[in-house]
Amino acid sequence: MSESKLVRLFYYFFALCIILGALLIYKAWWDRYFRLRPELATAEPAVLSIDIPMEVALLWDESVMVSPSAGQISFPMGRGPLYCAKGETVAVIAGPSGKNQVKTPGPGYFVAALDGQEGKWSYGELWPGSSKIPSVPGPVFIEEGIDIPKGGPVGKFVPQPRQLRCIAYIDSASAVDNSPP
Repeated sequence: MSESKLVRLFYYFFALCIILGALLIYKAWWDRYFRLRPELATAEPAVLSIDIPMEVALLWDESVMVSPSAGQISFPMGRGPLYCAKGETVAVIAGPSGKNQVKTPGPGYFVAALDGQEGKWSYGELWPGSSKIPSVPGPVFIEEGIDIPKGGPVGKFVPQPRQLRCIAYIDSASAVDNSPP
């Protein structure tokens, strides 16, 4: 190899080393600059989960299903609660005039029970201001095989789908005690 080619090769090699060194020094300065000067506001996703005990009352429209005739009642699908499609038979009334079926008016939940609060639940009664939600009586199931008069209650039906609505009572003292630091 001639001397001029060797000098030219060293020249390009050292020029490339100087350029790479300058780029590395600039990148090191750039990284240090942004480490020392973070952005003033950055959005970071976070989740804060606090368990707060509460009392809840669900609000829904429920309708009492009634017997079309007098007779002995039976529940072919059980007393529920159960999900029914439109037109499903939930009760059969066997009387002197024959068997009559009680069918659901649409999709929803059926339960062969009453709690005595049918038609009495309203927002004003459930939200007494600052006091707790009133207690709810338990359901009284309608027994299979008993005699039901014409127009007598067979059970309750809650149509679906619907948006769930509820009223919640949170004790302010317990909510304050469980607050994060």
